[in-house]
Amino acid sequence: WRVGPLRAALDGLAAQRGGTLAGAPIRALLAGLTVCEVPWSGGGPPPWFDCDTDEDVRRAEEWAR
Repeated sequence: WRVGPLRAALDGLAAQRGGTLAGAPIRALLAGLTVCEVPWSGGGPPPWFDCDTDEDVRRAEEWAR
């Protein structure tokens, strides 16, 4: 995410919630931001790989071998 738009989104969300971000959903933060896909052609997992499932963990373990 670009820093300027992300900071503006944080400020806007905090203002909507009375000055706090506590308990705010990430979906609300990212809702108005533009997503740009970044291609990955390296070997192994992309830098942003996230293990959310058991299958993800298995894949990460295979890459680490």
